[in-house]
Amino acid sequence: MNRLRIVNLGLMALLSLMILVGCRTASPERFWADTQINGQPVRFAYDTGAGATVLFTRPAKRLGLKVANPPSSAQAAPGKVLFGHTELCLFSIGGESYKLKLQTLRIPWPVSRIFDVEGAIGWPDMMDDYLAIDGATDTIRGVDQLPPETNGWFVVPVYPRTEVLALQTPRPDGKTGVWVVDTGNDGGISLSGARWNEWRATHPRGRMGWSPCYMPGSGIGIKRTFTPEEFVLGPLTWKKVVVRKATRTELGFAAGGDVLEGSLGIKALRQLDLIVDQKKGVAYLRTHPETATKLSDTLASTNSHLRLSFRDREFFDLAQDAFNGGDFEKASVIIGQFLEKQPDNWSALEFRGAARYVSRQWDGALEDFRRVAELNPDMANYAQFYVWIIRARTGQRETATLNLAAYLSKPKGASWEIKVGKFLLDRLNEADFLRASVRDPGDKMEHQCEAWFYAGIKRRLAGDDAAARAYFRKCLATERTDEEEYNFAAAELRTLK
Repeated sequence: MNRLRIVNLGLMALLSLMILVGCRTASPERFWADTQINGQPVRFAYDTGAGATVLFTRPAKRLGLKVANPPSSAQAAPGKVLFGHTELCLFSIGGESYKLKLQTLRIPWPVSRIFDVEGAIGWPDMMDDYLAIDGATDTIRGVDQLPPETNGWFVVPVYPRTEVLALQTPRPDGKTGVWVVDTGNDGGISLSGARWNEWRATHPRGRMGWSPCYMPGSGIGIKRTFTPEEFVLGPLTWKKVVVRKATRTELGFAAGGDVLEGSLGIKALRQLDLIVDQKKGVAYLRTHPETATKLSDTLASTNSHLRLSFRDREFFDLAQDAFNGGDFEKASVIIGQFLEKQPDNWSALEFRGAARYVSRQWDGALEDFRRVAELNPDMANYAQFYVWIIRARTGQRETATLNLAAYLSKPKGASWEIKVGKFLLDRLNEADFLRASVRDPGDKMEHQCEAWFYAGIKRRLAGDDAAARAYFRKCLATERTDEEEYNFAAAELRTLK
């Protein structure tokens, strides 16, 4: 056996042992939710550090759910993960039930064997206008209004450029600093590399230790920790909180140009009072030192209760199920019911536009995609491409081309999207366009799926049905079933003789 592989296997065994020992000696703390799937209890926790609600694959199999895994060709970016999804299931929480699909995440052995939690309710699904996090009792709950006692608390803007709960602070270099509030992490405070080095230089003494650590997107590792008598961050002070260096996953929570400063886990939240005002986009917090000496093995609480976004998700998942089953009219009707409540929801309009496209309802699809472009101008490239295709195939190609050219006169979006626009406008030839789908940075199979569709549609518009058919088949061969172009190509093939 290769020597390096032996070393890696030995390290994995050591880490596994440490995690097992750690979990036996200190019960991880969670913000528990009272949940069931298809009538069976499942251990879910509220996780403000998760960008989506997920069910881990091992409990999904225990429940007998069918799981669709991500395409084998897909590659996660550093610090990120790929999700699969379950079939439609009945998800019950806090007395409410929803029929929907849950995203799934594979956790490696041995972590999955000893994880105390089987799923996480992510921050995007927590909808309360005012949300209170009480680390002292392991609860997170919605409140009707901002309590008057928050007068005099420290006020921090909520960071809007991530899918997790994070706060933003100014930096001396003018950039935005980001602090993640992570109720899915039962640790203390983690610091970015720069923050860690700065803090260690000024705090050479402290009780040092080592702690096993697992985080999706970063994997299993061992982190050096320190437990200072006092940790000070601006107006906030912690007593004897564990401090470690941040993982790669945590570093990825800051958007481009902004800087991850650190993350606050449950043991750090125990010493704070924290209320989030989602309407104003700010958080109120103060040090609550009475909780500093609270034992870490407190009784798990399921008193957490929040207003969640799953009712809206139901519409999308039921519509998607109808779409996947080929009942495009039913999919349009279901998502139309959602649009009656939220007529300006661009995601719902985009979905209905796709359902209308594959069923060749050109006028309705055109109306939906135009509205998507109006509502979401910063991400309107693909909606504009679909508008061009529909108008081109309904006898308005010249006008469609003029409008798309005007839109692209001020390019926006990723370089690949700009190439798609140039190709539709005949400013990039087919051979170079197809080569670019392989060479351009990003998800190559996603780009190839799109490239074969757009090349195929232009061939079909030119009357070359044989080449169009071949290109659409190549699009389907990418197996990127989550892409609209994949579904559009399948619809085109159904109408080609």
